[in-house]
Amino acid sequence: MTLEQAQREMETITARWNAEHEHHAMGHFILLRGFHHDLVGDRGPALWLLMAAVALLLVISAVNVANLLLARAESRQPEIAVRSALGATRRRLLRQFATESLVLAAAGSVIGVLLAAWATPALLAVHPQAIPRTEAVRLDWVVLGFALATGFVTAVLFGLAPALRAHTPAATLVQSRATGGRERVRLRNALVGAEAALGVLVILAAGLVTRSFVQLAKVDAGIHRDGVLLFDLQLPPADYANDVVPAAYAELLERLGGLPGVRHVGATSSVPVVDAPTRQDIRIDGLPDPPAGVAQHSADIVAVHPGYFEALGIPLIAGRLPDATDREGRDHVAVVNEAAARRYWEGDAVGGRFRYGTQQPWITIVGVVGNTKVESLREPHRPQVFLPHHQLASAQGSTGRSLTIVVRTAQDPIRLAAPARAVVREIDSRLPVANLRTIDVVLATAVAPQRFTASLLAGFAVMALVLAAVGVYGVTSYAVTRRTREIGIRMAVGARPEHVLARVMGESVRPVLVGVVLGLTVGLVGAGAVSRFVFDVGARDPLTFVAAPLVLLCVAVVATYLPARRASRIDPMEALRHE
Repeated sequence: MTLEQAQREMETITARWNAEHEHHAMGHFILLRGFHHDLVGDRGPALWLLMAAVALLLVISAVNVANLLLARAESRQPEIAVRSALGATRRRLLRQFATESLVLAAAGSVIGVLLAAWATPALLAVHPQAIPRTEAVRLDWVVLGFALATGFVTAVLFGLAPALRAHTPAATLVQSRATGGRERVRLRNALVGAEAALGVLVILAAGLVTRSFVQLAKVDAGIHRDGVLLFDLQLPPADYANDVVPAAYAELLERLGGLPGVRHVGATSSVPVVDAPTRQDIRIDGLPDPPAGVAQHSADIVAVHPGYFEALGIPLIAGRLPDATDREGRDHVAVVNEAAARRYWEGDAVGGRFRYGTQQPWITIVGVVGNTKVESLREPHRPQVFLPHHQLASAQGSTGRSLTIVVRTAQDPIRLAAPARAVVREIDSRLPVANLRTIDVVLATAVAPQRFTASLLAGFAVMALVLAAVGVYGVTSYAVTRRTREIGIRMAVGARPEHVLARVMGESVRPVLVGVVLGLTVGLVGAGAVSRFVFDVGARDPLTFVAAPLVLLCVAVVATYLPARRASRIDPMEALRHE
């Protein structure tokens, strides 16, 4: 069956179980996910985007090499004509060019593999959490075989094309070399235009993803990040009975609050931005239950100890926060966030009541706090309910053994790590302090995948610009060399150097401009393909679609200026004696 069919069957099973076990019913549910998603997570589309960018770079490189090989083959026309006149067959000439192309491809593949062997560990060390299954990322025989096969195919496809164009009859010996042939010029210009179009696509993708990452990094997570230290604890059932778990955590928090420089201490079952809290169906006092088949009222259930909101700087909007008096045996209370207050109580939530499960007591809302991001900075705010840990643990038995301790200090939070560990050891030397980190690390982890993708695409964009510059420079320089006599004649009959400079640059930049327009057109048409990778930035972002072609055009102008300036300084007498 499909995943959707299996999910519907699980929902039927859990609904039946909840109805048969009302004394335990708290809105339990089973959420299925595919094994591939469990391995790759949500990074699959981003990895495909990076693969597409790599493929575009490969094609740009191949087009670049093909253009340069075509120019080189054209300069060897007299040699090829002589070989043909002396009896060299077409097959022999093609074998010679294919051998040269394969040697070039082999050298490039070896250098690429060596660079990959150096760069792969560096990438994994910088952003290990951004790549799924990092333990499987290595240079093995499959990767090496793919790299060598890619180099071979590239050499055959793009190396033989110049060879086929280069094989001409012996009439080449008397062919004019003033312009190099209109067909060859058009072919070179077409290759330059294709290179520019592909380069624009890579730069557009890099620009959109980078802009998206910048916008994502600006998102307000709803918490203050200065001086916050977090670490995880889990109280084992063998040493801590259910009824003593809340008191054990309360003692630990009190001891931590006495450390020098500590301002606030709290604990939570779910850290904002990165953790996925338990989501429960809830019943709102005064609101009828939605009919069958309609989405139920639901909210994230988060257990907290007093001081949690102050430690993370989550503001109190209305009412009060949980305190030490909210214990077992007292009226059950809760704090909700603004999203829950607006959705279920029209903004006036203080005094409202709800419960989860038919046998659970009604819970009175005593306060409303600001929204915080849950699981991801990209997601909109969703309803959350914060319950005092003492009351939640007593109602749910073993729930609440694993908590994250949140400490706000006036000093560098890392300096508090050793004293915090010492306090835990004094209470129970067998308790491990796990996953100790600052809130800055938490927020950096939240945007690590986007940062990784943006960094790689930015590097690919730089490579595309370099390749475009090399290609345009090489073709322009070759054209200037081939047209030395023509330029010399023009200057001898009165052409000014600045006119020669403008003419050469104009002819060289024109195919780049055509390629840029083509690349922009393809980018606009296919913008929807990258819409899932952008955040708070349109897939047809005007700034990106203006900046990308301008950057490429500027690089092309610089690349053509040097050979064009050399052309403008040609001595007419030397040019007339050229060859």
